[in-house]
Amino acid sequence: RVGHEMLYLSAVQAHIPDGVSSEDSVTYARRYIESWASDRIFESVAKESVRVDSKIEEELKNYRLALLKYRYEQDYLTRELNPEISDEELREYYESHREQFRLTHPIVKARFLDIMEDTPYREFMIRRMSTQAGEELELLDSVARLDAIRFFDSSQEWMDARVLAREFGMDFSALYSKARNNLAVVSYKQSGEERIVYFFDAIMSGTAPLDYCESEVRETILSARKRELIRKLEQSLLEEAQDKKRFVIY
Repeated sequence: RVGHEMLYLSAVQAHIPDGVSSEDSVTYARRYIESWASDRIFESVAKESVRVDSKIEEELKNYRLALLKYRYEQDYLTRELNPEISDEELREYYESHREQFRLTHPIVKARFLDIMEDTPYREFMIRRMSTQAGEELELLDSVARLDAIRFFDSSQEWMDARVLAREFGMDFSALYSKARNNLAVVSYKQSGEERIVYFFDAIMSGTAPLDYCESEVRETILSARKRELIRKLEQSLLEEAQDKKRFVIY
């Protein structure tokens, strides 16, 4: 109890995740109870020390209005928004708005390998770093899983070149300059490691390819649909209110 307000067990139980242990449920309950009590104590102290004037009342009114409006809009979008985007629509939007999808950093398609330089499988793996053949790739993957420190294959999808460069502890331009015939091998004598990358493709600047920024294009299209739906909703509500004489401009 805080003042005249009561917190009941049913309310606490509703905030405890299913499947947790007895000890964890006690912890969750304690946190929720203390959070609930803290909010009410702060409210009580604030009411005593802060003068609730017309400005605060207006702020509370505006906040309540904004919250109600937001909740209604979200419910409306859940019902009315069509989330399906065809490949044709995706391509059309991308081609019409290419400047929106300019690269801010290089991207690459690459295969990365981190091995001990004295591994007996060193040459075996390096020779297969550029392979695209299914059987050869399966061999590389199998041996790398057993013998390599780390291995990942991003040969079929674009990745941020800066993420790759961090594996080598250098910036991307320095790493890319080390490549010979698309292969870069960097030795780390102190640890006895070799980190190897094979570049299948690289784009330094310009417009990002669609398969790299597809999720961004989809989100942009959906955001535009949401804005248009909300605009139409607001307009229809105004027109309906005018028709029913609930909204009148004198």
